[in-house]
Parts: sequence; structure tokens; C-alpha cells
Amino acid sequence: MINGIYEQVINRMISELLEKDNKVIKKMPIDPAEKNLILAEYISGLIRDKFRHLDDTDKVNALNQMIDLLKKIVADEDVNDYLIEGVGELLLEVKDIKPFESKSNLIRPITSIARSSLFTGSKVEPSLFAELKKEILSADRIDILVSFIKYSGLRLLIDEFRVFTRTKKLRLFAI
Repeated sequence: MINGIYEQVINRMISELLEKDNKVIKKMPIDPAEKNLILAEYISGLIRDKFRHLDDTDKVNALNQMIDLLKKIVADEDVNDYLIEGVGELLLEVKDIKPFESKSNLIRPITSIARSSLFTGSKVEPSLFAELKKEILSADRIDILVSFIKYSGLRLLIDEFRVFTRTKKLRLFAI
């Protein structure tokens, strides 16, 4: 293995590489307080890598097989509730149906609310400003915590904040 600092789960492949090397190796047990997260991230990365080779139907089937195996391992029938139905879909919105209204009027942000996004200011990526405007208009409640706030930045979003606060709660904390 290449010299360096590692912080990764030792799997069979790494273990075999370490046995072949005549180097100083430092390792430690995974901290019990972090074990769930570390191992979940490990298996998530492996699944993400190997799923590249499967078609969409096989991905759902493979994941359902893993969920079924997990049900047997943990002896919990409730795990069946997590089996993926059909071809695999994301729930995007639920709202009350108003008379004479059939479609959603929400403008969805391009970036996902389920995953972190990095805004770099690149022209080929969505802008932070545009995504914030869409998030404000689609939110049920807003809590903003900032270390400082500039009027020039607030002014860019003031119209969306006005529309939002007509019917919903906005809290702004500047520390």
C-alpha cells in the first residue's frame, strides 16, 4: 500500500495488502459511538460503486434482497416496511387538494433537500441565490441562523420573505 494516513474500514482486500507489505501499520478498533455511521457509510459506498453495473430493475431487486437479508439478521418483521415498491420512485410532495386545483404550484429547487449540496458559483451549476428563493417559496417554516447578515444579501430575498411571512413563520437569529 502507498504510504499515507488512512481512515478507512479494513476489509479483506486491504488486509491482504497489509500482510504483503513490510511497513509500520497503525490501526485501531472502530469507536463504538461511531460504528453505526462508519459501517453504514462503508456499505453505502460499496453499494453505490457496484450498482453502476446494474440496470434500474436489478438495482431495486438487489436492494430488496439486501433488505430481506437484513430482516433475517435482525429478526425484525418491520424491516419489510422498507422494501421498495415498483421501479423505485421518490416522494416529492404531499398536499391537500383544493377545489378546481389539480397540479402543484410549487417550484422545486434543483438541488435535493435530502443530500448536501456545494455551491461554487460556477455558471454550469445552480446559483445559491436561485435555490434559496425556491426553497423559501416551498418551505413550511424557516429558521435561519447566521453569524452576520448584510442588507445587500437580505434585499435579494426580501420579496420571497414577504410572501412567505404572510402565512408562515420565519425566525432569523443573527449571532
